[in-house]
Amino acid sequence: MCNLYRMTKTADEVAKLFDAVNAAAGTNLGVEIYPGYPGLVLESGHLRQMNWGFPLQVKGAKGQPLKPKPVNNARTDKLGDVYSMVMTDAAGLAAEVHRRMPVVLRQQDYAVWLGSDPDTALELCRPWAGDVLIDSTDEPWSRGAQPRLF
Repeated sequence: MCNLYRMTKTADEVAKLFDAVNAAAGTNLGVEIYPGYPGLVLESGHLRQMNWGFPLQVKGAKGQPLKPKPVNNARTDKLGDVYSMVMTDAAGLAAEVHRRMPVVLRQQDYAVWLGSDPDTALELCRPWAGDVLIDSTDEPWSRGAQPRLF
């Protein structure tokens, strides 16, 4: 869950959900999105494409800079123009699968999340109190496998 999410809606569908301008029209998104893959971000009423994760600057054996490696845990002084999911403690059935889960917002909280100051928006970062559907399997997870759905 920490290194993958599924994008099952088109950019048009996401823009319509948030009444946003679709500046990501024509974006080629995969269904499974890993750090470093393009995803959608809603910013100032515009939906646009960004790569998911933080670009970790790495160096080769001789100290030469290498292509940044996308990760989803980083110090704030190492951030670039990227996005990541906000995580909270897992609750309900999700806690039986993992100790963390993405923050899930109620539709009536979208405007607060998108239009408030950071402290007010962060108050919404709490475990989900509603029901979740867990579709699990005994098969180990690997790239290309179907992830658990929440």
